Amino acid sequence: MSIASILASAVQKSDWAVWLATSSATPAVETRAFADRALQNLSRRTANRIGRRLQNSDGAGIDAVIHELVAFEVCRSLHLNPTFEPDAGTQRPDLSVEIDDYTVWCDVFVTYRPTSTLTTFEEHEGL
Repeated sequence: MSIASILASAVQKSDWAVWLATSSATPAVETRAFADRALQNLSRRTANRIGRRLQNSDGAGIDAVIHELVAFEVCRSLHLNPTFEPDAGTQRPDLSVEIDDYTVWCDVFVTYRPTSTLTTFEEHEGL
């Protein structure tokens, strides 16, 4: 299962996802290879679930999942022992990583949707 074949069957794609799936430009080719490696490093069950999510999501959802896959693979290459979408009780973080025997929950933010991540605390907004 490759990211290009998954995206080819997705109903709704952003312009960026179309470029990623079809472009022969070096950045697209290298990003596809990186995302493919991330998929290969997930369990088969998780990879299949992510493939279905990519095929059934809207453009923004597809972009978000691809960013999560890239973050997962970066953490894996840094030997942080990431878990993709770990079980965290009622929460569903994008990743968890292991640092000095501590589990750190991580969420990946897509830059064109930052307002969805803002919180208000004592009348101040922030991430």
